[in-house]
Amino acid sequence: MFQSKSSQQETLPLGIQLMLGKLLGGRYKIISHLGGGGYGQTYLAEDIHLPNNPRCVVKQLKPQITDAWNLQTASRLFNTEAEVLYKLGNHSQIPRLFAHFEENKEFYLVQEFIDGTDLSQELTPGQPISESQVFEILQQTLEVLDFVHQQRVIHRDINPRNLIRRKQDRKLVLIDFGAVKQISTRVFNAQTQGGETVAIGTAGYMPTEQVNGHPRFCSDIYALGVIAVQALTGLDPARNQLPRDPKTGEIYWRNRAVVNPGLANIIDRMILSNFQKRYQSTNEVIHDLNNWKSSQATLNLINNNNAAPSEISPLPRSKNKKSLQPIQLGLGLAVISIILLLFKIFISQQSQAVKTSNDTAKTTLNKSSAIDSKQALIPPVTSPIPEFRLSRSKANRVARFIKQGDRMIESGQYQEALTAYNNALAIKAAYEEAYWGRCYAFANLQRYQEAIEACNKALQTNPDYYKAWWSKGNALDALKRYNEALAHYDQALKIKPDFAEALINKGATLTFLQRYEEALASYDQALKIKPDLPETWNNRGIALTNLKRYPEAIASFEKAIKIKPNYQLALENRKQAQQQLGK
Repeated sequence: MFQSKSSQQETLPLGIQLMLGKLLGGRYKIISHLGGGGYGQTYLAEDIHLPNNPRCVVKQLKPQITDAWNLQTASRLFNTEAEVLYKLGNHSQIPRLFAHFEENKEFYLVQEFIDGTDLSQELTPGQPISESQVFEILQQTLEVLDFVHQQRVIHRDINPRNLIRRKQDRKLVLIDFGAVKQISTRVFNAQTQGGETVAIGTAGYMPTEQVNGHPRFCSDIYALGVIAVQALTGLDPARNQLPRDPKTGEIYWRNRAVVNPGLANIIDRMILSNFQKRYQSTNEVIHDLNNWKSSQATLNLINNNNAAPSEISPLPRSKNKKSLQPIQLGLGLAVISIILLLFKIFISQQSQAVKTSNDTAKTTLNKSSAIDSKQALIPPVTSPIPEFRLSRSKANRVARFIKQGDRMIESGQYQEALTAYNNALAIKAAYEEAYWGRCYAFANLQRYQEAIEACNKALQTNPDYYKAWWSKGNALDALKRYNEALAHYDQALKIKPDFAEALINKGATLTFLQRYEEALASYDQALKIKPDLPETWNNRGIALTNLKRYPEAIASFEKAIKIKPNYQLALENRKQAQQQLGK
């Protein structure tokens, strides 16, 4: 059931040493010790009755009772709970239970051995993994959990060590059910004839109701959500590294991750402290994840793209899924990362110095260049709203609300940010910074039409507000209105030619449209302004790969990796570009 861990310690307790080489049930020969805890010990064994002596896992449960009556009670409980494990083994991603038996007043379970590595080896502390990898973990585990919950069983110990990446097919296998620990707990406490008296699970992954000994189906959902947060942030829940908001008590993590807001909202609902507000079933989570996935322009483009791009992939794909055009998937992940990163950069800048609308001393703007022909797509902006002066006290209040909104944005509390920006606008109706903040918050809540309207308000206040043109372009991108998005990026660049973020987003949109030469030119121009953004180098490599300019693509990916050594997407893209080159 488990991977072959290096568990043959130099010194083992005498009882474990005596088990090595022992023959149990007349057929299961113990080879090595895998681990153990308060509920018993786990061993790797060989089944000598079958050809080639296949490996299996033996769990030894040792009740602390000796009298006949209590042993009979324990035996009944053991057999009842073992039947649950037999039923669960009908799923291809759950180890089968081969046998259960009693011997010398001890209880044994024999289960399928899973050759692979547990998920904890993929989740390196301090090294977040990509959004697409997290989606795959959620998707696969939820499908297994859905089956488990249909059998009216709560796993109770979802954590990275209990998810094995099977070597044979790279699928995740769910192991070490809490039902096994429940058998042990009830066996140990059979003389009390009481129920379960201790919490079963792993610290850091258990919600409050489970810690208190009252697990629910949504407790498993909570634990899986914590794994997603761990994967996206590189923080270890088992070491109590996940901070909590002192006001709400909820896990505070978005500021440590690069993640699409839609996916982040799903994870946030999975890990709510109040189980009544949490997702109540795996089906609900699966439904929302599928809706989020289908709403992504990248994946829609992948499924509808008739071109034949080069075989470059950010992730190994599951064999039972529809084959995707991987270069576009890599692009989508990079675009998402870039947009989120760039928004964070600007929000950070805004929180450092809030400008009032009569502060027009902005960076010198180039207003002489002609508008591109595509600007016909841009609706005309009405005349600016007249300025009015504020008293110093009101100006200070506006500034405080803007700063509050920016802080909420940085912590991922977008609804609260909207409230703060609305408070600023209640004092000063014509304030572009507040409208722009609303635009950003709406976009992160996937309320794209409202985001566009908020940006239009900012532009009505100040038609030269280049950040609003840029943000509106992002919202149009999300709505798949790519030509309009390009026009808005061009307008932002007309006002501010050295606006690297608009150049980067423009390049990403051009790549969506398979206009790779133009995308490359846009990235190159952005890199002259901001040469140290790894996402830009990665996207540049993608464009070059589509142009079959593999040596240049590899060099671009390597530049991204030099800036960000643990940039998994660029590492995998480089590897596959090298394969295309024949190395």
